[in-house]
Amino acid sequence: MVHGTPRKPADEYFLSALQFKQSVGLVKFWPLFVGHSHMPLVFRPASKDGEVAMSIIEDGQEIALSGGGARAGAALNPGSVGQPRDHDPRASCGVYDSDKKTFRVARLRYDLAATQAKIRAAGLPDFLAARLESGR
Repeated sequence: MVHGTPRKPADEYFLSALQFKQSVGLVKFWPLFVGHSHMPLVFRPASKDGEVAMSIIEDGQEIALSGGGARAGAALNPGSVGQPRDHDPRASCGVYDSDKKTFRVARLRYDLAATQAKIRAAGLPDFLAARLESGR
């Protein structure tokens, strides 16, 4: 698990096939769980030629994974419970089933107005409250 990428865990957003390729040698055990971009995404090898498939994980979609281990598998981002960036204001979280080797994203509605009021009451910048409505 890393916040951003294995190369720059705190600073880099994991958003491209190139970053997946750059990360393969840095990951000791797969699947890799990432965050920071606040978008539910999956990256995985698409061919033996080094092609990488990247896709958005939809609400309720279950991703079948190969067994964990040292061989490159999938990099998974569950999205964000707060401050989503994929234009969907619902909270997004992921469930990994290590027995079945599956990963599923769940989207949940929550009280946006109450959350916005708490952000404003805490004195945080207003854009953090405003952006919740559009998920950006």
